[in-house]
Amino acid sequence: MYQLGLRHNFGVAKEFILDGYASLAGIIDTDSVMEDLHAAALGHTEEMWPLQHLLAAEAWCRGWP
Repeated sequence: MYQLGLRHNFGVAKEFILDGYASLAGIIDTDSVMEDLHAAALGHTEEMWPLQHLLAAEAWCRGWP
């Protein structure tokens, strides 16, 4: 279900990564994270949890007033 959600919302997840707070602060390697996003969307779960935590943190930051 998680991988299906990533596939259907790939553009949103990509925006969260490339235009996100962590990327703009330079604290993540966006190329590496994008590789993890592609892998997770294809069903490879090895990189799933760090990616999910990053996406959740970005969503939280964007919701902060």
